[in-house]
Amino acid sequence: MRKKIISIVIIVIVLISSALFFSFRYKNDVKLEENLEGLFLAEDFDPNYTTFYQGININKSNIKELTVDLEVVLDGGSVVFELKSPDNAVQWTGTVSKESIFSEQKVIKVNNSIGKWYLYFYVNEETNGKYSAHVIGK
Repeated sequence: MRKKIISIVIIVIVLISSALFFSFRYKNDVKLEENLEGLFLAEDFDPNYTTFYQGININKSNIKELTVDLEVVLDGGSVVFELKSPDNAVQWTGTVSKESIFSEQKVIKVNNSIGKWYLYFYVNEETNGKYSAHVIGK
């Protein structure tokens, strides 16, 4: 009976130690995490505002790469997206058409690129849908 209790205690200690180790390691790898989301509404279209953007501020020089998970769901129109670095260079671009789901991941080497990154969306009068982006810097 005593051996069983000691075995159970050792197993519990090993499990707790493993959980703490991996959670600590994950937290040290991730230096930036942001979520971006929004809607494209055809009913609110204004020809003076065909470009939407959201910024991602990188203020840590030890970030080596960005992982961007982007999902765009449209039920009307189309949208062109661009991810631009602080020096305005396009790092990722694509087009999404109506009645489709765009869901991709892109890993970008940033080489200590401190500053504001922007995710641009160019819409037309029929663009209707939503987007979400999950950004992790390591």
